Amino acid sequence: MEKGVLYYYYFILQYSPLIPLVLGAVRFRHLEHPRRLFLLYLLVSLLLTIAMTILALRHQNNLWLMNLGFLVYAGIILWTFSMWQKNHAVKRIFRGAIAFFCLVWGAEFLISQNLFSYTVITKPTLDILFIAAACITIFQANNETDVPVVDQPKFWIGSGILLYYGGILTINLLSKELLGQSQDTLRAVLYIQPALNLAAHLLYLNGYRLK
Repeated sequence: MEKGVLYYYYFILQYSPLIPLVLGAVRFRHLEHPRRLFLLYLLVSLLLTIAMTILALRHQNNLWLMNLGFLVYAGIILWTFSMWQKNHAVKRIFRGAIAFFCLVWGAEFLISQNLFSYTVITKPTLDILFIAAACITIFQANNETDVPVVDQPKFWIGSGILLYYGGILTINLLSKELLGQSQDTLRAVLYIQPALNLAAHLLYLNGYRLK
C-alpha cells in the first residue's frame, strides 16, 4: 500500500469505537449496568482518539493523553468486569486491581517524571490485567450452562478485550526484536493494531446486539 493509503487506513480504523457506540446509545435504556458502563469506555476511547489525532496533525506530543487515558480505561473496564462477577471475592479482586494499577501508574511517572513518553511498566501491566479479567469472565460465561455462551454480552465484550489487548501485548513484546531486523518490518507489524481495533469493536457490537 502507498504511504497515503496507509495513513488513512491507520487513522480511519482508529474511529471504530463509533460502531458499537452508536448501537449502544440507541439501545441504552434496555442495557444492564455493565454494558452501560462499558459504553463510557467506548466514548472516552473515541474522544481521546479525536484529541490525539488533532495534536498529531499539529505535530504536538499526544502521549500524555494516552498515558492519562490508561487510568480511565483501567477504572472503567475492570469495574465493568467486576459487575459481572457472582463471586464476591473475585469481584473485590477485580476492583482491587484498579487501585493496584493506579499505584503502578503513579510510581512509574513519579520515578520517570515524564508523562510525555511511552511507558515501560504501566502499559504491559494494564494489558495483563485486562487479559486476566477477560479470560476469567469468558471462562465463567462458558460455564453458565443455562444460557448459551454466544448469547451472553460479557462473552463478546470479554473476547474483544482479549483479542485487542492480547494482540497489543504480543506486538509490544516483539517490537524490539522486530526493530532489530528492520524498521519496515516493525512498521508493517504496527499496522496490525488498527485491524485488531476494528475486530475488537465488531465483537463489542455483538455484545450490544443482544437483549
